[in-house]
Amino acid sequence: MRTAGHTVLVAALVVAAVAFVPGGAMAADGLDVSGDQTDDGTVDVTVTQNGSAVANATVTVEAVNNTTYAGTGTYETDENGTLGLVAPEQNVTVNVTASADNATGSTTLDLVAPTDEADLSVAVSQATDGSATVSVTNATGAGVANASVAVTAVDNATYAGSGDYTADENGTVDLPAPEQNVTVDVTASANDRTASTTTTLTVAEEGDENETDSFGARVSAYVGFLQANGNMSGHAVAEFVTANNPGADNRPDHVDPGPKDDGDEADEEDESEDGDDADTEDDERGNGNGNGNAGNNGNGNNGNGNGNGNPGNGNGPP
Repeated sequence: MRTAGHTVLVAALVVAAVAFVPGGAMAADGLDVSGDQTDDGTVDVTVTQNGSAVANATVTVEAVNNTTYAGTGTYETDENGTLGLVAPEQNVTVNVTASADNATGSTTLDLVAPTDEADLSVAVSQATDGSATVSVTNATGAGVANASVAVTAVDNATYAGSGDYTADENGTVDLPAPEQNVTVDVTASANDRTASTTTTLTVAEEGDENETDSFGARVSAYVGFLQANGNMSGHAVAEFVTANNPGADNRPDHVDPGPKDDGDEADEEDESEDGDDADTEDDERGNGNGNGNAGNNGNGNNGNGNGNGNPGNGNGPP
């Protein structure tokens, strides 16, 4: 009996040693969890087991010390054993726990909020033809696609480019040339971040635009601009036409004045008719100044007065 009891005690100690000594079987079969924070503040979490990626592992992220973190929640790793977490708004410590096939692992990460350099930047440049381009970039200088951009003219001024836009894949928005110098506020927002700037757009100098452009071509170009930016509106086109009508007193110098009105044509016709009448009158009076037919009462030698009489009076009737 003593021998048997001694054998059982030794076996129990061996099992305990395997279970709790570092490097034992249970420790080797656990999950390894790690996290790396990138320059833009986002976090890449990786789950492995014995050096191999663990796909579909369940990962729970919790902020400690009653702090707030938008990335708190439960996730699942992809086929590479990784998942991404959003950048924190403030410095925060989080516990990350992973589990898969009855194996678990955890780690604690100290996440640092991105500096101001990671905020959005917005700038406006203007071409020689007066058109403008809004550029939205991140901390690395890369364009921010799909950023929301709002353009507002200040001091109750009118500008055809005022409105809301969505940046293209390069983070840019095209704006039309102003009809008059105007100051605009431009605000961009993306990923819960906002940037704004104020700039003055100036009318293109004379000679910068193609002076042969017709008013119709300018209207077509404006319609194309609205369509390209998803802001097509009949009302906007009507306002543009009204504001830039070549017949307006303040039309740009390069715009043709358009057809003359009926009043001008009538005046020209009246002047032409008056001139024609005067010419006819002069012609009729002029006939009397020549050598007219002999007068009926001329002093001819024969009695019927049809001889070689004196010429008639030079001033004939009108």
